[in-house]
Amino acid sequence: MENARLKAAHYSRFIGDLTLADDSGLCVNALGGRPGLHSARYAPTTEERNERLLEELKTLGAGVDRSAAFYCAFAVALRGDIVWTVQTELQGCIAETLAGDFGFGYDPIFMIPEQGRTLAEMFPNEKNQISARGKALGALRSFLMTQ
Repeated sequence: MENARLKAAHYSRFIGDLTLADDSGLCVNALGGRPGLHSARYAPTTEERNERLLEELKTLGAGVDRSAAFYCAFAVALRGDIVWTVQTELQGCIAETLAGDFGFGYDPIFMIPEQGRTLAEMFPNEKNQISARGKALGALRSFLMTQ
């Protein structure tokens, strides 16, 4: 949330209108919350990020806690002042292998246990209904409807 707030406040000083900023990340419990804030920079490419995460969990051994959460934070500012924020999350776990052709980033390894599939195995409209970003966008829409 802090990064979203900082970005929104900073850029809104130059725009003079409502300014939206976001930040998001994947936090894996067994890795002490990593990659977290550094999710986009965990490795140079998407494939390498997924491989690194799977390898790190593999080195921890069988039975490791693979629970994880995607977080998404939105902040809206006006002339340097934060006027609205939301932080949402999606709980799940890290699969042992990649699965699915949809989505991006960590979607092929982020499993939704209740669904028995990864985010990358869901059609975009299914994913958007449950994802942290989809929830944040719904909250943003509600906020903007009141403005």
